[in-house]
Amino acid sequence: MLEKRILSAVICCGLVAAAGSCRKDSSDTPDPDPFGFEADAVYEYDDSYFINPEKGMYLTNVYYFRDGDVPPAVSVEKMRSIRDRNMSLSFSQFYLCDFLEEELSPAVLNTIKEDFERHRAAGLKTIVRFCYNYTGTESDSPKEPEVDRVLRHIEQVKPLLREYADIIYVMQAGFIGSWGEWSISTHFRKDSDRRKVVDALLDALPLSRQIQLRTPAFKTRVFGTKLRDTITLATAFDGSPLSRVGGHNDCFLANGSDAGTYGSEVDRILWQNDTRYTIMGGETCIPDAKYCNCTGGIRNMEDYHWSYLNSAYNVKALALLEDEGCLEDVYKRLGYRLSLEKAAFDGKWEAGGSMHVRLAVKNNGFASLMNPRLVEFVIEREDGSERVIIPTDKDPRYWQAGTTTLWDTRIDLPETLVAGTSYRLYLNLPDPAPTLHDNPEFSVRLANKDMWDAEKGYNLIYSFTAE
Repeated sequence: MLEKRILSAVICCGLVAAAGSCRKDSSDTPDPDPFGFEADAVYEYDDSYFINPEKGMYLTNVYYFRDGDVPPAVSVEKMRSIRDRNMSLSFSQFYLCDFLEEELSPAVLNTIKEDFERHRAAGLKTIVRFCYNYTGTESDSPKEPEVDRVLRHIEQVKPLLREYADIIYVMQAGFIGSWGEWSISTHFRKDSDRRKVVDALLDALPLSRQIQLRTPAFKTRVFGTKLRDTITLATAFDGSPLSRVGGHNDCFLANGSDAGTYGSEVDRILWQNDTRYTIMGGETCIPDAKYCNCTGGIRNMEDYHWSYLNSAYNVKALALLEDEGCLEDVYKRLGYRLSLEKAAFDGKWEAGGSMHVRLAVKNNGFASLMNPRLVEFVIEREDGSERVIIPTDKDPRYWQAGTTTLWDTRIDLPETLVAGTSYRLYLNLPDPAPTLHDNPEFSVRLANKDMWDAEKGYNLIYSFTAE
């Protein structure tokens, strides 16, 4: 029997109570007292830093297709070095400089394909952006091809985006303006034309993937929406265009408006609401110490539900956070940070039986899981000779930041349980893609001590002897 442990994490009852209206799944009932049931196991929180898929700091790989040069894809070994630096994300930026008036060449498409393949092999996911121009000067034009050419390029990369959607964490809208950040555009002055790019990208990607726009104002202008149209629990993850568009802030903590990212209080409210259910990330900018500090930085990441951040830019801004002592906390809390607090198992551990299971799940991260993810129970003989996977219909994207969720469910036990034999019960949160499901590097590690099995990608939550 797994030893009962003293819990080191502290529950904020106010946060739990505030989550009362934020549950879509009726079995995910917010518990005002997460310790209200008698526990068979109490788990110890792990405050250390470790990597998890689809969250955290990232490093950038940039490809410049210019002056006839077609650079090769970054090697698996170099990509693997990103994981060796305790990161699971890259940023793949493709500058299509030579193709303002031409189709993308087979050689360019092959480099993109190989880049995606090597992410798979290296155990990484990537943030993707395509663009044409890498300067911010007005005189250096055009910034991008004409509208129809851009749409054709999106159509050309669509098969790759579909085939390798498993390793695409999120796609930034790109294509328009300097650095693909939609500023100083040559041919996309009309919101209706920008909407064409958004629609084309949403069509190119499967429904499971989101895109990001550079500012909240771009979203309201492109879709013609008001604050009342913000994403809610009822519309989250429903596959609609609005539910699949998040934001990237590439001048975080620069000043009071993040260098123009926010044009009004409405912009801020929109992103605070939407980012409960859409991906928020980006990079810091030239810092102003008045705004770039731990107090404001942590509060902003909580308010806007940050999931990822550039580890290499701006180094001065990151240094300010490190000097104040909160950068490690940022590393740990970017995205989701799930842990179990306690569990109860009611019933008999017998062949063909049914076990009533209650789990208190805490999310101490800035954000939730954003892309689809499976939740499975795994029962394995202690000697490893037999393993049974028990799927569930749980959607962990609703385990929101700053809340504790009571998950109340039943497990149908396998007929193969042998009385008197020792078993382990694991919780597994694998990637739903068949290409990644069995790769432990793409499974979620819970922030609990003595729980993670890196070889299997499972979290040990209980041990029992079959009756």
